[in-house]
Amino acid sequence: ITYISPTAMQSVGELQKLFLDENKLTAVPTIALTGMPALDELRLSNNPIKQIGDGAFLPVAGSLQHLWLGDMGLEKIFEGAFDGLGARLESLYLENNKLSYVPKLKKFTNLHIIDLSNNPWNCDCPLLHLRRWIENTNLKVTAVCDLPGNVTGLSVEDAPFKNCKGSLPEEAGRAVAKAGPESERSQRRPKKKKKQGRKKTKNKVQ
Repeated sequence: ITYISPTAMQSVGELQKLFLDENKLTAVPTIALTGMPALDELRLSNNPIKQIGDGAFLPVAGSLQHLWLGDMGLEKIFEGAFDGLGARLESLYLENNKLSYVPKLKKFTNLHIIDLSNNPWNCDCPLLHLRRWIENTNLKVTAVCDLPGNVTGLSVEDAPFKNCKGSLPEEAGRAVAKAGPESERSQRRPKKKKKQGRKKTKNKVQ
């Protein structure tokens, strides 16, 4: 399948699962998804979809629980691509793509599974939100940095994200812990002024 007509799904309004994986679609068939209010699972894996634009899943946002977007060569997900999706979504598969960045995931409060593995993540400031999200979730998340070169191979969770606006509070805490209380006191303690010695004068004998 290379193309789905906008009216192709009009007669399947009660369809709950739609498997379109392993085809040749080059875009999410957003318009064709209109009129499918009961759809809870959508599989698009193994289609050559390089980008996902804003509002791609809005027609099924009220019902979608499982979304498969792996093995597509996906390079970019626009900031508004997941508009409408939120607490209802339970699983999100983005593995084996070419993603270096992903939009914020904080609205997905009910995820049970997320797969971000095998993507060339760029662990620089724009991706700082992902590290924070990973640290605050109970899910096991595999995401490994590809760039910058000094963090290649590190997990996103372990990358330092130095010099980013809104630096990580835990990094500052670690620095204080390493310094220790003695070091803090020594930094606060004013330096003592050196006493200048008095010059001794010899009494002349007349």
